[in-house]
Amino acid sequence: MHLDEINAKDLSEILRNAPNLTTLMFGLGGDAEPFRRTGTSIIYLNKLKYFHVVMNSRTVNHLSALVEILCASTLEDLHFEQLSRRELPQSSLWTGLKDFFQRSNPPLERLVLHSRGD
Repeated sequence: MHLDEINAKDLSEILRNAPNLTTLMFGLGGDAEPFRRTGTSIIYLNKLKYFHVVMNSRTVNHLSALVEILCASTLEDLHFEQLSRRELPQSSLWTGLKDFFQRSNPPLERLVLHSRGD
């Protein structure tokens, strides 16, 4: 699935109904709504191999919330990229990624966390 920009609510529903995705690429725009966990339900993407997100400094917290509800046990390539030159604001992204990796235990081969901040 390749998307230019999508809001979090729509993406969450798409992911819940597409467990066979192998590639997920999207951009989080500035007007994106945060992802919400429904109860304790985790979204299992057990065939996902490639996950690429382009974000800006205003949407890093939305991405943090997404990794808190995902489990991708076959993930091989994770790429998060920030487009703006601003530093990333304080967020729970690093803690969320740590928890995501512990929950998923993926056979990760490539990890790119790219910020163009100066």
